[in-house]
Amino acid sequence: MNPNMETSLGSAWRTGCSMRRVWVEWLVGVAVVVAALFTVAPGEVFAYTPHDPIVIEGNANFTAQNGVTGGSGTPSEPYIIEGWEISLQNGFNTSTAAISIRNTDAYYVIRGVYVHESGIGVELWNASHGKIVDSVFWNDGYGVLPWFSTDIAIIGNSITTDFPTVVGGGIHPFRSADLRIWQNLLVNNGDGVYVQNSDRVDIASNRIEGESDRSEGVRLWVSTNVTITCNDVVRHSIGIRVFNWNTGIVAHHNNILGSAYAQAQDGEANVWDDGYPSGGNYWSDYAGTDQYSGPNQDQPGSDGIGDAPRLIDADSVDRYPLMNPAVCPVPFTPPVTSLVVGEPKVQLPATYIGPGTPMSLSVIDGDGLGIRATSYRIDGGAWTGYAGPFAIPTEGEHLLEWFSEDNRGTVELTKSETIRVDGTPPTTTSLVGDPQYTEGPTYVTSVTPIQLTATDGGVTPVGVGTMEYRLNGAWQDYAGPFFLSGADGPRSIGYRSTDRLGNEESIRSVTLTLDNTPAETSLILVDETSQMTLTLSPSDAGAGIRFTEYRLDDGPWQEYADPIVLTAGEHTVWYRSTDHVNNAEAERFLRVTIDSGPAPPAPAPVAPAVAIGVPAVALGVLGAAWAVHRRRQTPDKAATLPPGGNT
Repeated sequence: MNPNMETSLGSAWRTGCSMRRVWVEWLVGVAVVVAALFTVAPGEVFAYTPHDPIVIEGNANFTAQNGVTGGSGTPSEPYIIEGWEISLQNGFNTSTAAISIRNTDAYYVIRGVYVHESGIGVELWNASHGKIVDSVFWNDGYGVLPWFSTDIAIIGNSITTDFPTVVGGGIHPFRSADLRIWQNLLVNNGDGVYVQNSDRVDIASNRIEGESDRSEGVRLWVSTNVTITCNDVVRHSIGIRVFNWNTGIVAHHNNILGSAYAQAQDGEANVWDDGYPSGGNYWSDYAGTDQYSGPNQDQPGSDGIGDAPRLIDADSVDRYPLMNPAVCPVPFTPPVTSLVVGEPKVQLPATYIGPGTPMSLSVIDGDGLGIRATSYRIDGGAWTGYAGPFAIPTEGEHLLEWFSEDNRGTVELTKSETIRVDGTPPTTTSLVGDPQYTEGPTYVTSVTPIQLTATDGGVTPVGVGTMEYRLNGAWQDYAGPFFLSGADGPRSIGYRSTDRLGNEESIRSVTLTLDNTPAETSLILVDETSQMTLTLSPSDAGAGIRFTEYRLDDGPWQEYADPIVLTAGEHTVWYRSTDHVNNAEAERFLRVTIDSGPAPPAPAPVAPAVAIGVPAVALGVLGAAWAVHRRRQTPDKAATLPPGGNT
């Protein structure tokens, strides 16, 4: 079923629980067709159950024994009295009521009852927060009497009494306030609506039929702030009668037809139109023409408003009488249901939620009749009655729709919202910059940048919220590339990301080995018969040797591959090594003099403190050199000079 039961402006009126067409009335020989005026919502056809008269004295007596069929007395769950047929068979005794509620302040709804041949249909005495809706009152002495009560709604009822000459036979509020009298059909009730000593009363969209020689449609007595709009007031002695001492009365867009004595009387100076161009009332006895327009009706062209005012009495006038019957919107207020999205959620502007985010529906009861049902559906599926918070567990984009219906059957227009569900965490990747070396462990230095990048996953990803990492304990937010520091050795880096909904990925890690120590190079001298040979021996405890290089005298640097052969003369040999993460050894040198004389004796073992190889900048301070004088051929002799000095 389509939940959007739209009520169109039409001519349907409720008689009992059935519908009948607006009538065609003949007046003074002229056929006046009263066209589509107002609409009564369809409501329901009730299967009535006989019940004894209901008397509720105080809140405690809202019980099942007294006809209460549901509810708890709150604004959202009023007590419900529904579906009963009650008859006292004493229509002439107007001191007894079929339903009497006294001295209460709980919220209640009388709905879909059939009361007939009783003195009073419903009597409310100091019984506020009540609604009487969609009910039938037939052949009773009085219809509905709210006395000394506030916040009362009388909506969509059919009221026909047995005493058309009784004052106030239909609806008669006395010393009451905040009343809504809407969309009722009142027939042959003496006075259709008689407001006495009351304040803040809205009388709208009713059809009030009477006997032209012995009834009044709407009667006001010593009341204030009464609005009378969009009513059909038909065949009365006086259509709308406002006695003296009534102030703040506004009447417009009523259709006043066939009154025998007067269509309206006003003992004070009240308001009988809604200004221009909205207009005033439709009067069946108005004989004016419509040739002009404008606020002063002095501009050429018709506008649906009579050119001359319709006088009511010396100080009251309808300045803008309507030339055709007024058509007004239905006054019912549907419920208003709002979606309440729990946590986690993100608004981007699309609404993102997690698979477990609670979704709630909050309802405001427009007419205060109580909410019959709230329903929702997902992605066009079957409608589900709302019973409490629910979740949308499936990832992706979904269309959520919802609506509510009140106890009168008024249905709000379906609302909808697109919801995106994301329950997938991001994926984080680490990127190790240069220098690095990955044969075996991954070696880095303190200038190697370490970066993190993250991509959110899922069908409809909400986006990455945070990235974080830890080196030695506490997690810290990732704000950009970071570096390792401290002593050489392995480091374990943990990292993870969380999306904007709080979906957190499992901890990932990478192990890097910090290596900030440069390589070291030892030098081996071999004194041969006709030459001297130098061998370079590098070592590195970390990433390993990438290359060793040297230069001879003033020559260029070149990569070391084979032993260096020195012949007679003075020579300076420069040398250095670099590891795989670009830790470069400081330049070292050896100064050697070779002559052609007899070979010297083999050198004594060299202590570490005399080791060859110091930075070149020390050359001017440390000037010692080996002098090898070749005088005769001798067996080859060799010496190993570890790194650390110069010779």
